[in-house]
Amino acid sequence: MEYNVIQLDNSYSVGIESIDEQHKQLISMCNNLYLNCYKKDEISQDFFRQGISSLISFMRYHLFVEEQLLSRIAFPEFHDHKEEHSNVIEFINRYLVYLGTDEEEQLKKSIPTIRDCILKHITVSDRKYANYIHTMNRYAPWHMKDSYLPTELFLG
Repeated sequence: MEYNVIQLDNSYSVGIESIDEQHKQLISMCNNLYLNCYKKDEISQDFFRQGISSLISFMRYHLFVEEQLLSRIAFPEFHDHKEEHSNVIEFINRYLVYLGTDEEEQLKKSIPTIRDCILKHITVSDRKYANYIHTMNRYAPWHMKDSYLPTELFLG
């Protein structure tokens, strides 16, 4: 099976450092999971199950953080973006039914598909709110520059 390891560079950036770091972490988790499944002679089921569980948990956390940001800045397409988040989770959940079954190999084979779904969300959907935030900052009075980025959401 062909799998291209992807390293997120600036071309994938939404211009919000904390979100970009989370995006890099998500893609790195997919890459590591795949490489450990297919580039090693043997991988334990426990290692794989822990890896996929960590990926899903971090994905849910990341989407929650994005939704908090978009709500806080009153992003006009907030509800559409939130629905897209639900669709991403639903898409991934279709593959999770294989976890712990005799067909777990199907889940392992789906990692590139899951990774590509995340990449598409970053490059298409997240770009919309990034453009909105940067436009807001561009036209804000000088004393309000960057005030639309609620950095306290990303601390801790």
